[in-house]
Amino acid sequence: MTLHVDGQELQPSSGNNIYFNEEKIFEIPATFQTLAIKCVDMGGSKGILASVQDNAGQVILLTDSAWMCAEVELQGWTQAEFREDPEIWKSAGEIGLHGVDPWYTIGTIAHDAKWIWYWGLDTAFVSSQAVLTSYCRFSRPGYFTLESGSQYRIQKVDGAGAGYTLTYSSDQRNQMSYWVHTHVSDGTDEGEKWMIILTQYNGQTCYKIQAVYGVNTGRMLVAHSNIKDNGDARVLVHSADWAVEDECWLIKGVKERGVTVGYTLMKSQSRNINKFLISTVARDDYTFWVDVTNNTQANKLWNILPFTG
Repeated sequence: MTLHVDGQELQPSSGNNIYFNEEKIFEIPATFQTLAIKCVDMGGSKGILASVQDNAGQVILLTDSAWMCAEVELQGWTQAEFREDPEIWKSAGEIGLHGVDPWYTIGTIAHDAKWIWYWGLDTAFVSSQAVLTSYCRFSRPGYFTLESGSQYRIQKVDGAGAGYTLTYSSDQRNQMSYWVHTHVSDGTDEGEKWMIILTQYNGQTCYKIQAVYGVNTGRMLVAHSNIKDNGDARVLVHSADWAVEDECWLIKGVKERGVTVGYTLMKSQSRNINKFLISTVARDDYTFWVDVTNNTQANKLWNILPFTG
């Protein structure tokens, strides 16, 4: 068995990676985005069982059908930004609850954890009996913990253009600014790199979102263009320190059943205050404009992922 955290293989701090009935303990960073487990059947009963506890001992993740599994190893599958092809990746099959025969109870793994495998092992998935290796992964959607000076990719979660990535490789607006848009990322666009900087303005803690590449290096994400008839305003990057009050954003997590499913980015100062970042208006057949809106029904969830490209 091997464990990768955001693309990095870890070794257990205790336990043996070979014996199935022995608990393996790994120390993983609190900011992890994706866990990826490869497990090879060495004979006998197949299955993967795992749980993650925080420093307070609270279980924050366990193996169940929310994990995605495949029977083939694909390039980049351990990385947070890897996209799962639904033709290959299936919801993990749940073999049984922790404690079930023939494994019984193993170490300190959460009692609610499920044994999983590619498509499970029950009679409804007979074909999985021949699967000797399972590749299973779980990503925490939108998980974001700021590390000062680090670069991030900002990706749309819901609505039209879901999965599209925010880029400043766009059209020039004037001498001091460029528009931004969202597009399908192929991993080669340097304009998808953003630095997120914790700061304060007028006594309020907020974030600046800064371009770090090419002609837009150092420019900040803002929304101070003309207001449209529906109250929305187009978003752009402009020269830093030109209008500092326009550069503040609040980034807040949105949870469903205790799990973070995305983040909202809201203007917190000056023009367009309290409006949310969205990307719903088509720019052409392949891209969408980026705006801010106070429409509460708009699709406004984003993922914020460490940039590893």
